[in-house]
Amino acid sequence: MSVKFRQYIIIVLSISVASLSCVEDAAYENPFDPRSGSSVKGGLINGAITKYYDLETPLDSVQLILNPSGFYFQTGPDGRFEFKNIPPGKYSLFCFREGYAADSIDLTLVNNEIQHDFRLNAIPEISGFSISTHHVSRWWPADDRYYLDLNVTVRDKDGVNDIDSVWMTIDEYDFSMPLHKGDNSDEYGIIILDYQLPVTPIHLIQEKRIRTFCSDLFGNISPAKNLFITRIIDVVPEITYPANQTVIESFPILFQWQPEFLNYPVNFKLEIYQINFGLYTKIFAVNNLDHRVFEYNFDNSLEAGDYFWLIYIVDSSGNTSSSKEGTFRVE
Repeated sequence: MSVKFRQYIIIVLSISVASLSCVEDAAYENPFDPRSGSSVKGGLINGAITKYYDLETPLDSVQLILNPSGFYFQTGPDGRFEFKNIPPGKYSLFCFREGYAADSIDLTLVNNEIQHDFRLNAIPEISGFSISTHHVSRWWPADDRYYLDLNVTVRDKDGVNDIDSVWMTIDEYDFSMPLHKGDNSDEYGIIILDYQLPVTPIHLIQEKRIRTFCSDLFGNISPAKNLFITRIIDVVPEITYPANQTVIESFPILFQWQPEFLNYPVNFKLEIYQINFGLYTKIFAVNNLDHRVFEYNFDNSLEAGDYFWLIYIVDSSGNTSSSKEGTFRVE
């Protein structure tokens, strides 16, 4: 190395040292730098999520979004959530899970910890249904009757005691009716006679959408279950024996009716009623009789008295049409 070059290096280093000795310590002005006196220390938002009526049962797979930051969290089996290092400010925390009503809270965070627990209320649902029409023929009154039979099964993750109401609508006619609780706590149903419908005959609503809903005690309404009438059976089966007060003196009885040949699958149902002082009681019924057979051998004995019987056409959806009464007397 030449003498001149070594002298140059010494001069540069001397100037650099002198310059550094003259400069005061620079302030850390970045607010997110922890060495800065004005640095922002992030806050903490945490909590737990449970069922509304069962605070001991955590909910997993709950999604939380913190806006406007857009931070996202999904709970695990313990139902807990945590957002760390959140800058001070105003936020909205949204909480939702499939099958439950969403919830949210507005909060202000200032370098602190905020704890908030969510209790989510389950949304009720229609979990099963049946809808059928029934055609009733009779000797008196002479006019036939039709009616609609609608039944649903409801479900609520908070328990069926959280169900407040169940109803049906035919929106095209601005028509609605409540369904009534059945023997089981999760079953509701209604029978609507043809003259109670918004239009007659009943055939006019065959292609109309019928919707059913249920709501819970908090006013959460289930998604609609859309139903349609599948068929209305107008054909009336005809009884041949016994009928017109036939006197029965011995058993068995061979019940007989006229053949019916329809272009859709059906079977038959037979019912026997006993008449006592104008009141009648069903004493026997048999379902799923083969559509190719038009008689039934009843080999039980009946006590003396007055009776009538009915034969029904039944299709695969439970729609029916019943015969006029076949009356007989046992002596």
